[in-house]
Amino acid sequence: MTIVFQDIFYDAKMIFKKGNKKVQLVFHKVNKKQLSFETFAVINELKEKFDSLEHELKVKIEENKQLKNELSTLTNHFIEINSTTLNAID
Repeated sequence: MTIVFQDIFYDAKMIFKKGNKKVQLVFHKVNKKQLSFETFAVINELKEKFDSLEHELKVKIEENKQLKNELSTLTNHFIEINSTTLNAID
């Protein structure tokens, strides 16, 4: 195994040899400011998506409540009509 450090804090290359086979791992420099910015951007994007999904969920819950109320009203009307029809038959 051979390890080559181009800059001890950033780039490093590791070479593994066995017989005539060779595997090379390369670790590249990381721009910490750029990485922080990208991480921040991803977190903001995820937060926006979460907020959007949370809003959609609240809207769907409200729609569900309205549909439940409408169904209850229609059921009550149906019961009244059936009751009136049965009374008229008697």
